[in-house]
Amino acid sequence: MLEVHVSARRTRLGLTVERDGALIVRVPPACPPERAEAFARANDRWVDDKLRLREERQPLHPTRKLADGEIHRYLGRDYRLLYVDDPGAPVRLVAGRLRVDLATAADPARALRALADWYTRAGLRWAQGRLQLPFHLIDYVIAHELAHVRISGHGPDYWRLLGRAMPEYARWKAELDEMGRRVWMGDVAGR
Repeated sequence: MLEVHVSARRTRLGLTVERDGALIVRVPPACPPERAEAFARANDRWVDDKLRLREERQPLHPTRKLADGEIHRYLGRDYRLLYVDDPGAPVRLVAGRLRVDLATAADPARALRALADWYTRAGLRWAQGRLQLPFHLIDYVIAHELAHVRISGHGPDYWRLLGRAMPEYARWKAELDEMGRRVWMGDVAGR
């Protein structure tokens, strides 16, 4: 489905494939709808490429349900979620189990916050004194952001500029994208 968003700040048409696969054409105020539709059709190869990339980069981790017995990963190991009637810290790692207090588990939003807080605290403790990314990926992220100082968006001019600064950028981008697919970002299905 094609959505058209009118923006007074735009001077030309722009096309975006959103994370959910929605296609959005951003247009200046005076743009007729037929022109926006023709613009989207003229860029169908670009849209197909973006949809293909979206499929390739789907997270490897399914949406969590926060159910008793569900497996969660932490630092490369699997831990089973266990609901316990044990007031205290809402989430604890004990004897290879992620223990969640029943009072916390009763409210899905509260349970998600508690689990995310636990991951954050535990991850920060683990990461103290460690670098989060390999140096070459840190260099890539910095170069990527610095290129945006000169050119906004990710058009051909942007990638040419980044390529001049870092010829191997495509390899580093692919590596970072693959790392991102492997990280659970807290998506939880409703109960």
